[in-house]
Order: sequence, then structure tokens, then C-alpha cells
Amino acid sequence: MIITTTLGGIAGAIASVLTGMWCGVGVLGLIGLYMLGGTVSFAITLLIALKMQAQRPDQGDH
Repeated sequence: MIITTTLGGIAGAIASVLTGMWCGVGVLGLIGLYMLGGTVSFAITLLIALKMQAQRPDQGDH
């Protein structure tokens, strides 16, 4: 789960920076986008991973 959330954060950060570069954002803006995009993506991936982990024991009982 730790690896998944970390990779999700990195992917979100890279996607945010590439989008910022495409839109012509400056260096300070790219740094902000990197931090914001990585944090948001990490949080979303963590919530999904926790939800998937919570569903796993229910499926194992059958």
C-alpha cells in the first residue's frame, strides 16, 4: 500500500508539472503545482487503497 500511494503521488506531481509546462507556468508555479498535485494525488490514492483494503477481508470469508 505504501508503494502504491507513493507512486500515485509521484504520478500526480509529474502530471501537474507537465500540465503547468504546457500552459506556460513559471518555475515557482511549477514547484507549487508539483507539491499540490503530488499531495492531492497521494491523498486520493491513499483513500482508494484504504477502501480496497477494507473490502478485502469481506471477500476472503466466502
